[in-house]
Amino acid sequence: MSKIVMTNCTSLNNGGDGVRIEGNVDIEIDGLHTAGNDGHGLNIIETRSILQSIGLPEDTDPRLVFEVLSMLVASQPEQNNEIVTRSRLGQQLRKLGLDLTTITANLVTIASSPTAQRVIQSLS
Repeated sequence: MSKIVMTNCTSLNNGGDGVRIEGNVDIEIDGLHTAGNDGHGLNIIETRSILQSIGLPEDTDPRLVFEVLSMLVASQPEQNNEIVTRSRLGQQLRKLGLDLTTITANLVTIASSPTAQRVIQSLS
């Protein structure tokens, strides 16, 4: 995570936000004056990775996710829980003590999307 330190800053009369920070950052502000901006004086937009948005840790290997999605696309719905549980991804997540229920549901939702299926098949 990046760190941003702002000290004695002034942001006046901007067409947008006075100060806009995007991403996952550690920010320290000491003395910020904003006025007359068309947007927010200070706008901090935290972003979540795709992996985090489906309940996976940020440092999850995307190849493991792709592996599971590929198996889910090729399987029958009644096999979904077993596929995720037995996969290398599932084993890794269980070692971390994570509950696979929501993660499995999110992965199944992605794998059932026709667009995602085409992408997965073209990359396989």
